[in-house]
Amino acid sequence: MIEAREALEASAARRIVRDSRTAAVLPDLDRQLAEMRAHVASGDVRRFVAADDAFHAAVVDHAGNALVADFYARLRDHQQRLRHHLLAVRAGDLAGSLDDHERLRSALGASDDVAYAAVLGEHVARYRGAL
Repeated sequence: MIEAREALEASAARRIVRDSRTAAVLPDLDRQLAEMRAHVASGDVRRFVAADDAFHAAVVDHAGNALVADFYARLRDHQQRLRHHLLAVRAGDLAGSLDDHERLRSALGASDDVAYAAVLGEHVARYRGAL
């Protein structure tokens, strides 16, 4: 399941870059990053996971394919519950996860979909086997 989400999101990032939609998605990503920083500082895992989820969903949604966005959302529901439990147990991973998201935003901000996919792969590897 996690590999399917990774593939869909990497494809969405490619489409955003290809279609010059980067400027449209960055404010959403910046908003989620601000929330994530606050939740790392407070240790609020539940809200961190919600902002994490919204970050990734924003990338898929801004790619402009409603069918893919719907499928991604279906995968997301199950995985979000598992991710919440994992981060509750491994709360120290919040800062590392935040760093991954900062790097994802930087890659997309540079319109570098190849770097985005590479960072996304590292981010997913952080949870592979646990989810």
